[in-house]
Amino acid sequence: FEYIRGHTWNSERSSGTMAAVAAQAEEVKMGLQRHINLLRDPNKVKRRRAIQHIANAMEEVVSNISEDQKLWVGVLKDIFYEKLAPSLVAALQDASERPREISVSVLQDILPHLDIQDSKSGLEICNSIVHSIHNQIGIHPIKETSEEVRLLQVGLLKQICEAAPQVIQDCLGDLVDIATVSAGDTFPKVKIEVGSFVDILSKNALSKKHSLPSKNAEKIAERLAKSLIKNLKHQRFRVRLATLNALSSIVTSRGKVEQWLKEALPQIAKLTADRTPSVRIQTSKVIGSWLSTLSPLQTHERVKLLLILLSTIADPDPNCKASGIAELSKLGKKSEDTPQTPVSGLKDSKSEPKPGLAKGELEAKEIPLNIRQWWKSRKIGGQLYPELPGKEERSVALKYCKALCRPLLTQLKAWTDQDRVRGAGSLCGLIILAHEGLVELSCSILSAIECNLEDLEDPATQMLRQAASAIGCLMPVEAWLETVMKALTATGEGGHSSWLIILQNCLTACPPEKLKTFRPKIAQIIRHERLCRSDDRPTRFFTRDAMRGLIESFEGVSGVCEEKGENSCKIPEEVTANLFWGLIQLHYKSPTEIEFQKTEAVITSLALAHLGPPKESKNQVKGDVSTTMQVAMELYDKLFSQTLTRILGPNPQPKKVVWSEESDTSGLLVTLLQRSAPIIHNHLEVVVPFIVEACKTQDNSPTVRIHMLSLLVKLVGSSQTSDWKKYSVTIVEDIILPNMVWRNGSTAQTIRFTALKVLVTILQRTKDCYPVCVPLSKHLETLETCLDDDDNRIRLGMCSVFLSVFECGESKGVTSRPKLLHELQLTKLYPKLVDRLDDSDDEVRCCIGPALASLVCNCFPPKEAFDRSGHAYTYIVKHCLIHLDDKNQHVKRSMLILLKRISHYNTQIFVELVRSARTRHKTPDACDLLLKQVEG
Repeated sequence: FEYIRGHTWNSERSSGTMAAVAAQAEEVKMGLQRHINLLRDPNKVKRRRAIQHIANAMEEVVSNISEDQKLWVGVLKDIFYEKLAPSLVAALQDASERPREISVSVLQDILPHLDIQDSKSGLEICNSIVHSIHNQIGIHPIKETSEEVRLLQVGLLKQICEAAPQVIQDCLGDLVDIATVSAGDTFPKVKIEVGSFVDILSKNALSKKHSLPSKNAEKIAERLAKSLIKNLKHQRFRVRLATLNALSSIVTSRGKVEQWLKEALPQIAKLTADRTPSVRIQTSKVIGSWLSTLSPLQTHERVKLLLILLSTIADPDPNCKASGIAELSKLGKKSEDTPQTPVSGLKDSKSEPKPGLAKGELEAKEIPLNIRQWWKSRKIGGQLYPELPGKEERSVALKYCKALCRPLLTQLKAWTDQDRVRGAGSLCGLIILAHEGLVELSCSILSAIECNLEDLEDPATQMLRQAASAIGCLMPVEAWLETVMKALTATGEGGHSSWLIILQNCLTACPPEKLKTFRPKIAQIIRHERLCRSDDRPTRFFTRDAMRGLIESFEGVSGVCEEKGENSCKIPEEVTANLFWGLIQLHYKSPTEIEFQKTEAVITSLALAHLGPPKESKNQVKGDVSTTMQVAMELYDKLFSQTLTRILGPNPQPKKVVWSEESDTSGLLVTLLQRSAPIIHNHLEVVVPFIVEACKTQDNSPTVRIHMLSLLVKLVGSSQTSDWKKYSVTIVEDIILPNMVWRNGSTAQTIRFTALKVLVTILQRTKDCYPVCVPLSKHLETLETCLDDDDNRIRLGMCSVFLSVFECGESKGVTSRPKLLHELQLTKLYPKLVDRLDDSDDEVRCCIGPALASLVCNCFPPKEAFDRSGHAYTYIVKHCLIHLDDKNQHVKRSMLILLKRISHYNTQIFVELVRSARTRHKTPDACDLLLKQVEG
């Protein structure tokens, strides 16, 4: 061998080349013979050294081929065929691992340089190699214990099958055994290598052009496939990818869908949700190739494959999605290039389908540009479907849309979240691709969507809401509106919230021009009391959202009306009135401040859409109110009478209203009045009789009276005072005084306090209080009882009320007005007021001072006519002097002011009492000040 290495062989010396090659080959064989013999030695160390020496020698020979290929290939052939091949084949089954490994490596280095396909000896050697490897890794249990050796052996078989396809025909059984057993190997790299090995076997043995009988080929394909299918669940993505490619090769070679593939399709379908994008991309390509190449495919077989392909177009990864769409586009172009034969025998030319279409099949057309722009601008498809598909992608889905839809609806009921998400994504994609063909199934689709809208955070729910938006945007309004309206008008309770979600998504996604004639009907349905007054909070929430969606659907809302003119965006009167009525009902059932604010925001949007941008008006509400609030109040003012008629009927009569907590009529009326407070002065003629009727009778519900009195405080305080003037006396006589009568219990106390708040508000906001004070002067006993109330707020409020009454005790230039209080009333009243100087609340003690001063100054007749003995005056002054030395400076200051004001009534008695008190006071400064004022 060293002799051969030392000589340079020139290719130009053609004469005698074969003899030289033979001689040199003989020299090499003689040099290797000893090592070849050692391969049979029982000592494994000697065998290992021998095989290593052979490997080194063959490496040198192979490396010299680049210098003179013809010469050294001849040398290699002689060495290999005559001596080396049998020994290497035998070494493949050596008891020691190292000889087995090196023998495979040597064979892998030598075989590419030998024309084994054209040599009988080469084929025989390859067959021997296959049988040897079969004994090692083709039979259970596997003899070969080394993972690396098993990997090399499968690689060697791949190399042999590619170089000599005849070996596949000769040793097909052994090769199939090796592939099926190795597919279950625990070493992942072996599984990957088996995938490409099966690919070679399929292309060279299973196709129709080969001589293998059909039944045998079918059995082999099934055997190979079943051994590979379990690897689709392997944790390594490269294993899954190689297995998928191997299965694709088997199916493509067979050219048809066999039973094993039908059973494997559910497992292949799960690859569309694989965690690795490359596997999902390859899945779409494999399914696309099957749909293109397998022929003939039955309809149900094609539908199953299309279902898997539809899953890929709902993939969140843009590359995976693009791959799925590309495959659909290829299928669409292919179907256009190979049109079907039109149905023959039809006499009516109108009934004949177009070329490429079966009878009753719809033609895929381009989606109009305005719909595409609307879809993109409103982002209806979200991140998954930013743009609508083209004609080619839609044609295949439209052809099989009905057959595709039913299994997808069934898939939405799957137990696992993964299956439901995949089904929801596929359904959404199918609706986008083939919406024209699904119009007849829209009811079933919407019902299936409704059944799965439970958890709003569930990914499947989000996808189904996109599907509902796609229906609203792409299908005719009649296709979805009739189903939704029928469900919302059902008499049974429950289930409305899901349908309202669907309605809201459809309304938001539907182009405005399609909704033009349907808006009144929609508004009439969603304002129904079954939805707006539901005790189910989600129902109310989504009803409000549906109303917002309907308002936003009007062209011109959100700034468009400024471009097209003031009146272009106004919502019709009928729709506005229905929506406003529904929102008032939502207000009535809103228990939380958040719900209340959201409902009020929708009312403001409705007002802006109906009335246009805010503008100055005569009825502009006073105070710091935002411009949008002004528009909302204009809407309240405009629809107040109409809404009141909805609540009370065409001829409302206060006495027929049931004033109880359970009564929706009273609750709705209170809600309307509360929200309309700033503009209620325009409707007092209608409103006041109902307020009076609700409050004047003690038989009415206390809760209703409290709500109505609280409302009255708000109404009087927020609206224009001048409009209340003619109703003030009625309010005092029929509402306030009956509810200020003392009764036991906390509820009665709350009623008294609320009625007192109304009275104080009226007295404070009325310039001339005399008409209001006249009925008060006739019910002093009722007012007196409130001075002894346990609630200090009531006692404090009564101080203000008595001050207003006493201020009206003097006619103040109006001679026609009689005095309010006569002497007997004064005699009974003043001790009650003086008792408040000892009240437990310092604020009450301070506030009673101005009332006592006004009583003496404005209501007491001259001392000669009323208090000749000075008893009443003395009683008041004595108590005031006691509190003039009070620890509380505020009380002390109030008493000083009081005494200064009443000092002139009877100066003699006043001086005597002050001088007497001076000696008892800790600090006589206040008494000195009073004496100085009177005497000086």
